[in-house]
This record gives sequence, C-alpha cells and structure tokens, in this order.
Amino acid sequence: MFENDDGFLTESLGYVREAVRLKYADLYNLLRRVNRFAVHSQHLISIHPNNQQEEFVAKYFARTLTSTQASILLIETGLPSQAQILLRAAMETHFALAAIVKDSSVINKLIDGHRAEQKRVAKTYKHFQNSELKQSAVEVYESGRLQPFLESTATPLSAFDLAQKAGLEDLYRTAYMIFSWPTHGAIVDLERHVVKGENGHLVEFRNEPEVENQEFSWFCAIELLLIALNALAEVFSSVDKACLEQLFADLNKLASTSSLKENDTP
Repeated sequence: MFENDDGFLTESLGYVREAVRLKYADLYNLLRRVNRFAVHSQHLISIHPNNQQEEFVAKYFARTLTSTQASILLIETGLPSQAQILLRAAMETHFALAAIVKDSSVINKLIDGHRAEQKRVAKTYKHFQNSELKQSAVEVYESGRLQPFLESTATPLSAFDLAQKAGLEDLYRTAYMIFSWPTHGAIVDLERHVVKGENGHLVEFRNEPEVENQEFSWFCAIELLLIALNALAEVFSSVDKACLEQLFADLNKLASTSSLKENDTP
C-alpha cells in the first residue's frame, strides 16, 4: 500500500521495479538484450536519399520501439493496464511498418488516411456547443482555411486493414484485441481497481502497483520488438540476422517452459 497521498507519483517506487525484475527475471533479461539490439540496429541503418520506403520504415520502427520501451517502464511500475494500452499503440505502428515492408505503396494510402482524419476534425467544428468555440468555428469556416480538408475524398486505413496488408491478422485478433480492453476502459479491466469480499460486495477501492500476472505483457513486448526488427531487416541489410534468429530462439525457449497457457487472459 502507498504510504502517502501521491499514489503512482510517489518517488519511492524502486521497490516495485525490484520486485518485478526479480519475479520475471528471465523475461526481463531477455527484454533488455532485445532492446539493446533494437537500439543498436536503429543507429546502424542508413537511409538512401529519396527512398521513401526506407524513410517510413525507419520512422515506424522508431515509434514502435519507443512505445514498447514506454510500456516496459509502466510494467515495471506495476501499471499493467496502462502498459497494455501502450503495447496496443506499438502494435498499430508495427502493422503500418510491416505493411510498408510488404508493399511500399501503402505509404501513399497512409498519407491519404491522414488527410481523411484532417477532414473528420474539420467537420467537427460544426458541432461545437460552447458559444465562444462556435464563433471561432464560424470565423474559421468563413476564412476558407478548412475548405481543402473538407473537399478531400481520401479514406483512412484502419488498424485491421494494415494488419491484413502486413499478414498479421492473428496478432490483431489476439493480443491487439485483448489490449483494447484497457484502452477503452472495459468493465472486465476496471475490476482490477476494486476489492470484493466473500459475498461479492465491494470492500474497498485499490490503486496500487500490481506485480502479479505480468507474464503475458512481457512476452508480447519482447515478441513485438523482435518482429519489428525482422521487418527492419527486410529493408536494411545492416541488421544482424544471425543475432535476430538467436533472440527468436531464446524467446521460443522461454515460451516452451512458461506456465502461461494460450487461453490465459491478462
């Protein structure tokens, strides 16, 4: 239990990290090795001038890597739901990364998708309720600045569209969908914030670091980094494929001895 009113903002959470790293020592050590390899590989790549595929692959790999790293910081702090939200975000950028590797024309569809999002935002200006915002919207519409966005015929690519193009539909239908529960505040995920008695009645609210049942998230974070590295290696020859294969083998070895079953849910 927290001993002050700062909750997760307390500066003394080192004991949680120590407990997590000890409990999941094998996964933590493998994650550190994979992360170091990912960072090292990122610094080795060289993007050729005017090579749009290389440029966007590098960008999406960078975002996938940093989002995954951020999720680990939360896992170690005992915030599993928040960590899974970031892992879901990392998967979205990886879907785009892997899709671009398979077909570089996806880049243009992603650019068009951003224009579609700009149009959606521009259209929301009409629905402001606040009087000051309404007046501001009128001024923006009359200026004509929104017209290029409103006239766009572009359509966005969904996360599932990208997963399909990347050949990662199974990942979308498993971990990605499970991590959608904490992302959208599903009732099943909110249950972690309460303690119930034997009669099922609410005993107390809880907002404490959680150390148990993290294995699924650790495995997902490691696998995500590895498949992102695999995609990177398809475009950049500087990625050490022998090292990558060894890390995949080490992950499979850990998975084979894990108590985590396929039908287990976090």
